Formats: sequence, structure tokens, C-alpha cells
Amino acid sequence: MISQKYTVFNAVQNCFDSLDTNNFAVLGRREDPMWESPIIGVAAGDDPYYDFLKEHIGPFHWTPAEAFAQKYEDVPDPGKLRVISIAFPQTAATKVMQMQAGAFPCDNWLVSRGEWEPLIRSFCLLLQKELERNGIRCVCPELLSGMTWKRSEKLGLASSWSQRHTAYAAGLGTFGLSDGLITRRGIAVRFTSMVIEADIPAYGRVSEDPYAWCTRCGACIRRCPADAISSESGHDKEACSAFEDYCVENFWPEHIERGNYIFGCGLCQAGIPCSDRPPVREEITYRQIRPSDNAQLADLVRISLGANGLDIPGTAFFDPCLEDLYAFYQENPRDRYYIVAENPQGRIVGGIGFDRFDRLEDCAELQKLYVAADFRRMRIASRLLLKMEKEAAKRGYKRIYLETHSNLQPALKFYERAGYVNIPRPEYAVHETMDQFLIKEMLQ
Repeated sequence: MISQKYTVFNAVQNCFDSLDTNNFAVLGRREDPMWESPIIGVAAGDDPYYDFLKEHIGPFHWTPAEAFAQKYEDVPDPGKLRVISIAFPQTAATKVMQMQAGAFPCDNWLVSRGEWEPLIRSFCLLLQKELERNGIRCVCPELLSGMTWKRSEKLGLASSWSQRHTAYAAGLGTFGLSDGLITRRGIAVRFTSMVIEADIPAYGRVSEDPYAWCTRCGACIRRCPADAISSESGHDKEACSAFEDYCVENFWPEHIERGNYIFGCGLCQAGIPCSDRPPVREEITYRQIRPSDNAQLADLVRISLGANGLDIPGTAFFDPCLEDLYAFYQENPRDRYYIVAENPQGRIVGGIGFDRFDRLEDCAELQKLYVAADFRRMRIASRLLLKMEKEAAKRGYKRIYLETHSNLQPALKFYERAGYVNIPRPEYAVHETMDQFLIKEMLQ
């Protein structure tokens, strides 16, 4: 059964993939993307954090229900609303260029920030249309006519809807000294969000401490040419804004048209420990599958496959056992095994299993290795694979066989690094859509 979570996440990926402006055509490099694939967080519409924001930012800051009410007359109970926070990471190439920049941002950074407003407007309009086509009522706060900027007593200039605070509430990360949000893809990101009426589990905040992933190392302080960041008072918006105005007036490059670009320095977001990932390690628990994991695992598998164009027959997307993986692996526990990776908020962020493969002697078939998009690059897949192989060896298996697809190039490289050898399509292949076959002889 296809869940609303899959529908929403798949819509986000499809709309991102369809953007024809996510490139550096302005710099003559249409083939180079401006932004990496987005990562997604989910906040509850009745999260008390939104009440706190009314106090912290000002009464003009919307709750999800208030934003929803600006488009729909019949607003459901806030508990039935969800806020989908979507983070767009800067590319590795842009961050390298930005790290090498002096007192003015690199061309990639300048253009990606300047092109952000039209790009994200196109994305949000596409996403609203796609969600509504699937029967999901939705509102994009930054597209609402009532979206304004006002002066907050505590924070200076602030908007009716804070994307970074929403991302924090949605479990995407925690704040740094520079006011940026450190996500699992680092602090060099930009955000949008959508308030929707849908039955999707909220992720929960990474920590009740909004600065839990900031080590106060001072790297962003040293990177700031305006001296607008300090360990005592954090980010000085006024000093930052004044420096940016000065830069635009005096250093704007002649080869980039000024137009209506909004300028963002961003030098404090590159060349620092949290540029690519949180400097604080997130605790992940590895354990055997439980009945309560079924729904999360089905979504994890389908969202991963859908993002790679493999939501088609002949893949695990349509496996009959996918709705109850626990029952499948418990049906024959001597030959089958499945473990999951769980974060501290109870979210299943990865999983892997095996089953006896009778078509080869003493062989197990590796099954359903998936890691959530926002938890990749954290060695979770490596740890899952190692634990699975140890358990398979303990049960007497001498080799492990797997089937995958050429669409999944990062996965293929991962398996090859782990000692799996690509073989021609064998007569005993199981999944008709799979076109890559690998095997590994276990060390005895």
C-alpha cells in the first residue's frame, strides 16, 4: 500500500528533477548543477515549538494552522497538519570554490544565491500542483501574499515564516553560531517548506538544545570578513548586512549581471568543520527488526527506489512481503535475518537482510540494503553490511549473492569496494528488472 509519505517524498524528488534552471547556465556551465538533491524533514503541525516562535520571533510569525488558513477556509485540527521542510545542499564543487574565496564569495555561490528566488518559486509551484493532484491540500508559506518581513524585538529583521526554525522543528539539524542550520549535509544549505494535510509521522527534533551540533570551535568566526560572528553573542545581523551592502557596492564582478540578485556572502559556511556534515556524531542503534518497524521500512524502500526511477514491477518496490517484513524474516529465522539502523528519535534510517539462496551452495542472498537519503555519507551502509556479513558467516554461509540495478551507481561502487564481484546475468537470477549481479566469497 502506497503511503502518503511516499507520495509526498516522491513528489519532492520528481519536482526537483524536473527543474530546468538548476544549473550554472549564467556562468556558461549548463551541465553543472547548482544544488544537490534535497533532503526532507517532517514537523507536526501542533508542535509547541511554533508557539515558542511567536514569543521568540514575534506574534507576526505564523503557526502552521495560520499559514494554512490563508489558503483554505476549513482548517483541520493542527495535529492533522504536517510541515515538510526541504533542504537544498550546495554542491561539493561550490563549497571548494567558496572555501578558496577571500573577502567576496565565489561565482558559484553568488549565482546560486542570486538565482534562488526564481528557482524555488518554480519548484514550490510545481510541488503544490503535484500534491494537489494527489489529493493532498498544501500551502507554501513563502508564496503567500501575506508573507512579510518585520522587525523582531529580539532578533531584528524577521519574516512571517522562518525556514531555518522550521527545519530545526522538522528534525533536519541544529543551529550554529552564524545562525545557519547544521544539517546532515552540513551548514551550506538553503530551505523551503510546505504545510500539508497528511498522515505522515513527524521526525522529532534532533535535540532540545538548538545548538547541539555546534561545537563552538570558532572556525566560522575566523572565516567571517565582517567580524559579525562571536562566541559570546553569535551572529550580528546588522554588521553582516552592512558588510554585504559594502561588498555589493564595491566588489560586484563585471562578468555577472547584477539584475535583481539578492546577495549572500556565505563565507562562514565553507572551509569549516560543519560545512559538509555535523561535527558531532549522531548515535545510531543497530538491532534486529521488530513488528513496529514495518511501515517505516516499506516507506524507506519505496522512497529510495522511487528516487532512482525504480518504482516499477520487477523490483523490491512491489515485493509482496514489503508490507510486513518482520513476518517474512521471522517465518524462517534460521535462514533469514534482518537488522535496522535507528536514530535516537525512533526513526528507522537504514536496514539490510539476507535469506538462504538455494540456487547456489552455502549461499545467502543480500536483501534490501537501504539508507535514508539524509543519513547517507555517515558509514551506516558500511556498518549494516559488516553486521550482516558477520551474521551470515556465523550461520555457515560461504558466499553472498545480490542483484541490483545500473541506475544505482553509488551502490554498485559501494559493493565493489566491499569485495563484491560483478558477474554476467546468471540463469538463476530472481528479479527480472535487475541488470547487475554480484557475488562475494566469504573469508573462512
